[in-house]
Amino acid sequence: MAKPVLILLASLLIYSCTSKPEFKIKGSIENYEGYVFLRYGNISDSTLIENGEFEFTGSVDQVRRATITNKADGIYSASFFLDNEDITLKTAYKEPFIRLLEVNSEANRLME
Repeated sequence: MAKPVLILLASLLIYSCTSKPEFKIKGSIENYEGYVFLRYGNISDSTLIENGEFEFTGSVDQVRRATITNKADGIYSASFFLDNEDITLKTAYKEPFIRLLEVNSEANRLME
């Protein structure tokens, strides 16, 4: 009886250790308060800017073109490449859109 329980616990431990790769975007923005929107594929996400900073997490199955914008409809967006990695964005707001000043990620470096 103890052997099956031990095997089950070991299986659960191994399963819980295998994590799905994900991206983590940490961004800063100058001259803007409110929400920013991340769009990639048919996915749209939003987050509130706090103290000039924002963050998104998620997962993609391949490198994708993504946009970040201050408009829910995606107008006036700034593009970059999204992959399952840590990404740092430095942006600035100048009416009517968000400008991408700097992108730090391996996928964007390779696409230059």
